[in-house]
Amino acid sequence: MTFVDLLVETRRLLRETPLACESLQSRYSRILVDEFQDTDPIQAELLFYLTGKNTGETEDWTQRDPRPGSLFIVGDDQQSIYGFRRADMRVFNQVKALLSGPEGRNALQLESNFRSLSPICEWCDSAFSELFAEGVDEGVQAEHQSFSPTRATGGEENHIRVLEVPGVSWNPAEDIARKNARQVARFVADAVESDEPVLDGGETDGEPVPG
Repeated sequence: MTFVDLLVETRRLLRETPLACESLQSRYSRILVDEFQDTDPIQAELLFYLTGKNTGETEDWTQRDPRPGSLFIVGDDQQSIYGFRRADMRVFNQVKALLSGPEGRNALQLESNFRSLSPICEWCDSAFSELFAEGVDEGVQAEHQSFSPTRATGGEENHIRVLEVPGVSWNPAEDIARKNARQVARFVADAVESDEPVLDGGETDGEPVPG
């Protein structure tokens, strides 16, 4: 059996056998799903079968309203660009709408970026805002959401290094990744040998890191 076969047969079991649903629900009272943007349509159905109150509903899985507190999902619709294993952003939006309700009271938007300095966030916003606009009207791409940085810049002047990968005939992924890896390694080696710090003490909790 393939991975998809397992999903299909599990869906059939849970959809057509209320006793199986009730047994699993009694065993797993709460389900947390991370990286929900990678969920495919069948997996979304399974979540509602495993948490839905009306286990006798066999025609429409969206009518299996999850029990309060039984289903918690975390996801980033902008990451749906990867299309991991039949993932579909329309499924992401459908499930989000079903769980959040008409007023969106059960949905919480997390916008703060605790990882990157503000110049990096600003550069990413400028680089990707137009790219993310493509496909929004067709429902296959999420709208771009600007970063909300929380980390101070620390006074560094240079935050971004753009490494352009030379053209590779036919664009083979492995060759491009190999060239890019060599570029990054070369940059890191040059930075380590440099006398100028890349980050100041405030960003390293100690002595400046040698460039």
